[in-house]
Amino acid sequence: MKYVILVVLFAAVIMPGTLGAKNEINPLTENTGKKTVISPDDSKKEDQNKNSHGENHIIVVTPKNPEKLQKVIDTLEDGDKVLIKAGTYKIHDSLKIAGKDNIVIAGEGKVSILLHDVYQNVFSIENCGTVTLSNLHAQHIQPLPEYECHGAVIAAAGTRKLTVTGCELNGSGAIGITAYDCGEIKVSDCFIHNNSYNAFYFNKVDTLLIIHNVIKDNKSYAQFYQCGNIEMYGNEDNNNTGYWESMGE
Repeated sequence: MKYVILVVLFAAVIMPGTLGAKNEINPLTENTGKKTVISPDDSKKEDQNKNSHGENHIIVVTPKNPEKLQKVIDTLEDGDKVLIKAGTYKIHDSLKIAGKDNIVIAGEGKVSILLHDVYQNVFSIENCGTVTLSNLHAQHIQPLPEYECHGAVIAAAGTRKLTVTGCELNGSGAIGITAYDCGEIKVSDCFIHNNSYNAFYFNKVDTLLIIHNVIKDNKSYAQFYQCGNIEMYGNEDNNNTGYWESMGE
């Protein structure tokens, strides 16, 4: 498959680097070395070229204008990939991924996505095919110390497959990862900690694979309702206080 790398011009210069630092989990493995510099307003025009030539894009974003992350996501087409450069991205609204398929959003280096509004999810994924989130640190800027009705870090609904790998999800909102009416959820090599309700809350998920994570200091470990095949192994669990556990009901 042919890839064209698009750089979203969030800074005045193109940041050098490779796709994926050493020891990071990064699924952005294909790089032709060709880069086209565009502004966010040009994204749709470039996408039209992609459709006509059968190409997929890798769009590179930098932290100068973090609020444009949502615009980048909105312009993604099936098969596109977003590479988020190292830095802190402070946002005011949930990052919403809706109706997409075969989408990858991955961080390069240390990437922190911080949401101001504790009553929204940091990531909301709805009615998608396959979505992968990789090497991201996500939380609310000032999470509430105790559970109230506030947002999760990652929330998915009506999605065929969600993969979360190499991410840190901490102290933000009520739940690390929650999903409803989804096909497959895979969580691997993540650090999930200090969430004020649960690390996980899953309802009507066909397949769950939770492997090789560090899960600690959450108010509770997990609630699973009407879920199908569940595999959990290689996880390090510590000090999840256990008030709400309910497995496989």
